[in-house]
Amino acid sequence: PADSSGTGAAWLYARSGDVWTQQGSKLVGKGAVGNAGQGGSVALSADGNTAIVGGAGDSSGAGAAWVHSRSGDVWSQQGSKLAGSGAIGHARQGGSVALSADGNTAIVGGLGDNGVNGAAWVHTRSGGVWTRTPVQELQY
Repeated sequence: PADSSGTGAAWLYARSGDVWTQQGSKLVGKGAVGNAGQGGSVALSADGNTAIVGGAGDSSGAGAAWVHSRSGDVWSQQGSKLAGSGAIGHARQGGSVALSADGNTAIVGGLGDNGVNGAAWVHTRSGGVWTRTPVQELQY
């Protein structure tokens, strides 16, 4: 998260036998605003072809996540950054991230939403396009 004065980044490695080799250049999502802190949280799909990188500091603490996909040995950002609507205050979206095994569903946590109540946003991918999935809010 501290790479490039707080912009942040993530690095991917592939293993062949007992040797790990960096795959491509570091991942830095486009569209970051300010000290995004990309790389504060990361997740990888089961097949290793989709990565999500959280940056809770993006946009002065609103936060976001970036999805990257692999074709061969080349990684590229897929779509725009993921930032869910309805956040209250400095949500810090991207403080935690997870991907489904097939890489087509992402959940992005925001521990700072609505004070310290926190929230999570679900995004789904279809045809290479990510959209936020409406989820009914749970109240306790």
